[in-house]
Amino acid sequence: MTLQPQTAAEAVRAALEQVYRMRDEEVSAEELSTACRLLESDAVYQRETVQGQARKLGFYQSSAGGVEHEERYLTQVAKLTPARLREAAERWIDPRSAVLAALLLPEGGPSQEELQAILDEAARAPRRKSPRSDTAPEKRQPVRFSAKKSSGQLLREELPGGGVLLVREERAVPLVAMRAAWQGGLRAEDPSNAGINMLLARLVSKGTKTRGAEKLTREMEQMGGSLGGNSGRNSFGLRTEFLSRHLTQGFDIFAEALAEPAYDPEEVQRERTLQIDELRSRDDNPAGVAFLQFGETLYKQHPYRLDVLGIEDAVARMDPGSLRTYREKLYPPGAATLAIVGDVDAAEVRDLVRKRLGSAGAKPPQIKTPPEEAITAPRVAVKKLDKTQAHLVVGFPGVRLFDKERFSLEMLSTILSGQGGRLFVELRDKRSLAYSVTSFSMEGVDPGYFAVYIGCGPGKTQEALDGIRAELDRCRNELATAAEIDRARTHLIGTHAISLQRNSARAALYAFDECYGLGAESSLHYAEKISAVTAEAVLDVSQRILVPSREVISLVAPEGSVPKSLEK
Repeated sequence: MTLQPQTAAEAVRAALEQVYRMRDEEVSAEELSTACRLLESDAVYQRETVQGQARKLGFYQSSAGGVEHEERYLTQVAKLTPARLREAAERWIDPRSAVLAALLLPEGGPSQEELQAILDEAARAPRRKSPRSDTAPEKRQPVRFSAKKSSGQLLREELPGGGVLLVREERAVPLVAMRAAWQGGLRAEDPSNAGINMLLARLVSKGTKTRGAEKLTREMEQMGGSLGGNSGRNSFGLRTEFLSRHLTQGFDIFAEALAEPAYDPEEVQRERTLQIDELRSRDDNPAGVAFLQFGETLYKQHPYRLDVLGIEDAVARMDPGSLRTYREKLYPPGAATLAIVGDVDAAEVRDLVRKRLGSAGAKPPQIKTPPEEAITAPRVAVKKLDKTQAHLVVGFPGVRLFDKERFSLEMLSTILSGQGGRLFVELRDKRSLAYSVTSFSMEGVDPGYFAVYIGCGPGKTQEALDGIRAELDRCRNELATAAEIDRARTHLIGTHAISLQRNSARAALYAFDECYGLGAESSLHYAEKISAVTAEAVLDVSQRILVPSREVISLVAPEGSVPKSLEK
């Protein structure tokens, strides 16, 4: 558990009570059915990727006596009953053997002695055992893999409400993934409502018009699936995936979450409190603080300067009414870009979408962001935290998703980063300056940034900064070698392909690319675009982006370790 210190004692008592109930009471047939379905669906999800299949084969061969053990395991799962589960709990959940480990604050929470007393008290507590049942194993439809393994074409259809439907049949595993996306997210916020998209995303799984949070979760688990929201710098959206045999029921839930979300006051209060708690604990992640400070220094007007978690005062004011008004205005269901990928029939999917989301509706307003003044002189921001590491970000204004230079910047970043990259070799391997060091290009609907990050010892900050500047200077003045270009190109093309093994990843990419105006099939040409990048193109983009007069530095470091050059 991760929790507030003042609730720790109560939470431990409640957790022990629930765990020890497994020894004294049988779980309900519904609970057991849901658990078994999740175990069975997990075996399916592992088949989506080569990594998952390799882990599965390696585990069963090395630890279970052979790869055929998975079939025996799933057979035993199918035979489970509430009585058998209770027998296992009585054998293995022994209160006398309980071990509790806790990372505590110096003040405000229970002491080690108090926690030990709670363990002892729970172990001694009298319990009344319920009678045993003779319930037979549930007869569930087994998971079946399609004999048809081929992939279909990506189909595109415009919807009456202004949205777009994208469907691709992928028959390798009996799963389906869905994504709905709208332009928005951080770009559609300002200081008065900062954090609203994150709060809306958290509430996606907390209920719909006809389903409360608990019922919604239970139904998704029974389908071996999940439902959630996502909020980023450029978009807001919903996501779900589940076993494909539940397509009709799963889409019904997804469509209701799209069109008829609930804004239950208790759920809003709970999620709002959790989001504020996360805001207050940001300093626990100094690297994150360094990047947040970098954004605030790079951008002075644009919403990209804001934290996706928001501003505490703004989040505290959000209520069901304001949340509903904001979402209905910016994210009408008929205007969503909807991507559905998996073991489905495209015609059946079209019918489901037309019935639930086929009517015309209000169109969202165009998002207008304030103009950002060009950077003409270096900017520096320093924050002092009582931490053992220094976290340094050095960056420059970057490009948009639509700019062709983005591919050259990706090549540049790969030449610099990774275990074979210049930054790693020079700053970590040769000079031992870094705990971690990397670079990346962050594009957006509006101009993003190119940045280098390094985590280092407090006494090495100036040397690390000088080293980064030296490597960036090399990029501006020297052509990358043929070996560097080949390594970067191979890495980018390979990782892109590996990242798209899951239906959920493909659905997300299609939805976002279409939503941003790039075209859903743009990702299919990624290898071609990366292959066309030359050493000359990398040098050119380095000279135009890595301009010293436009350098932005963010440093988070302990008191007394800030270099004098940055203190000024």
